[in-house]
Amino acid sequence: MVVRGRWVLGLLTSGLLAFTLPAHAHARSAARSAPATAVTAEPPDVITTLAAQYAPFVSVVSQRKACGAGEPYRPVAVDAVLGQPDVVLRDPESGTARPAPTAQDLALARATSNLDLPGKTLRPGCTYERRFQRQSPLPPVVTYARLARDDDHPDLVALQYWFFWVYNDWNDLHEGDWEMSQLVFAADENGAPEGEPLEMIAAQHEGGEVRDWNEVERVGNRPVLYASEGSHALYYSADRWFGRSSSTGFGCDSTRKPSTRLDPSVVVLPDTVDPSGSFAWLLYEGRWGEKQPTFNNGPQGPRAKTQWDHPIGWMDHSGRPSSISLPGDGSQAVDAFCSLVGNVSKAFNQFLDRPWLIVLVGALAIAGLLALATRTPWRPLIVEPLRAKRRAGQIYRSAWVLTRRKWRHFAPVSVVVLVVGLLAYGFQKLVLLLPLLRDIGWLTEDSGWSAPVALAAGAVIALPAAAVTLAAGVVASQHLDEPPSWQRTLRGIRTGRLLPTAVLLVVALFVLPALVPLALPVMFYLNARWTLAPVAALNTTSVGAAFRASSLLTKGHRWRTGTLMLLAGLLVVGLGPFVGTVLLVVSGSSFLVVDIMSAVITSLLVPWYAVVLVMLHADLTERGQTALEPHDTASSHSG
Repeated sequence: MVVRGRWVLGLLTSGLLAFTLPAHAHARSAARSAPATAVTAEPPDVITTLAAQYAPFVSVVSQRKACGAGEPYRPVAVDAVLGQPDVVLRDPESGTARPAPTAQDLALARATSNLDLPGKTLRPGCTYERRFQRQSPLPPVVTYARLARDDDHPDLVALQYWFFWVYNDWNDLHEGDWEMSQLVFAADENGAPEGEPLEMIAAQHEGGEVRDWNEVERVGNRPVLYASEGSHALYYSADRWFGRSSSTGFGCDSTRKPSTRLDPSVVVLPDTVDPSGSFAWLLYEGRWGEKQPTFNNGPQGPRAKTQWDHPIGWMDHSGRPSSISLPGDGSQAVDAFCSLVGNVSKAFNQFLDRPWLIVLVGALAIAGLLALATRTPWRPLIVEPLRAKRRAGQIYRSAWVLTRRKWRHFAPVSVVVLVVGLLAYGFQKLVLLLPLLRDIGWLTEDSGWSAPVALAAGAVIALPAAAVTLAAGVVASQHLDEPPSWQRTLRGIRTGRLLPTAVLLVVALFVLPALVPLALPVMFYLNARWTLAPVAALNTTSVGAAFRASSLLTKGHRWRTGTLMLLAGLLVVGLGPFVGTVLLVVSGSSFLVVDIMSAVITSLLVPWYAVVLVMLHADLTERGQTALEPHDTASSHSG
């Protein structure tokens, strides 16, 4: 079980300290025996029988295609990396490198040494997976078992199962990965386990989830654990999991089905290790993978973990009663959080691997944003009249001030956004409950179709609603000198060619790019050319005329138009999920509360976006008319 600094991802992602969930002592569910006066080791055959009786099954996310999504690795014997000619034991102090190291080599190695597998840790590609799959014969699926006693808790004894994975491919990347779980028994007067297990802990990152034995999924006496794709953190069910600290892992784990259930062979670890024997690797204090900075460093072995000598104390301190599962049908803020952490982790790993490239890209991005921010004036404010020439910064700022001052005019738009959001959410839930889809196997636990179907169901409502709210914002901005009126806004949406124009624009900006591989360039081009069509539709007789008017008006200003509206659109769709992500990190709010907060922010920004659109249309109209006046040709290029 290895995550030696995954909390750093939280700092990089949000700039906020991801606090660790409070450690607590977990209440025992059965009576204790009296403290034992002596502790004796169980005979090997007794331990072997007990370990086989309770050995966990391990379910991994199925991989349908080599080097594709899913879990390519299996928990294997350490022989997968020992005695292998392409594996090297490195000693940086002496500068030596021993190929094909044996268990005895590891026992004699310094604590500063490390194993080095063939491949680049921070750029794994498919190297480790291909190497693993090419081993002949394939390493057997194995779990290492031992009885572990805690001097501070003589009335209890733990049966531990340790799993070794060749590579960890999650937000952190490292060669070698040790994970574990343990069952806790009451101890008899000799310190031996008696009766059924009381509790179980499944290790997850730097903590673990504790469950009463009668709440654990089992086949007979054998528990079923689910290994998270990439990280190999162990859970009690198939789902997606949310983590915001080092204890839970900062990011999102997935144990979703379809799964492949593994039945590991049990290898019992000895209490006393012979430095010349086959278990000599247990004495190794170095790293089981390539040395890398921060959390990408190879892990140390089981004996370096707290739970090796203090299994009960570790469980009391690091165990928690539950894990946080993510909504199966998706959540705007949660999906944003998972994507953000994953992408920032990738960028950080790339920085460690090729810092010059990331520094260069980051510097160019910052320079670009500063250039955009400083090139355009943000003052003076030109709130009214709407028809006036404005630079980009003036449009953004003036639109915000106007929507704030005239909030009663735009309140219907925000309300529609919130109502539509609730309708889309309810429709998603309804679709997921349809018996027909379950009968044909689309929404079964094994299908993995729940999230895509829910997304499509939400889009059925959300996309037309986006057109309606855009049209409503445009209409509301035309009547700011009159008292606010819901009826006038609704009439304005229904009349003319505004609504069908807005619908086609939404389809062009969101549906068509989704069908094209290069979505962002396509979206940028269509946005730059047609974005003003809804405003132009107020004064045209057909939908086609509205799009032609937008194309004509933006001609010669496409880069400016596309950039200005793209940034505005990203703010509308991104600020709410970003705030929701921060809220998830710093609070214990439910996913529903976080999504509502995200929706409220989005609803407040939609009217602002509509006003930006109207002001840009007015700006380009003024510039176009000025360009037609011979005496003022030069002024048309001043903005």
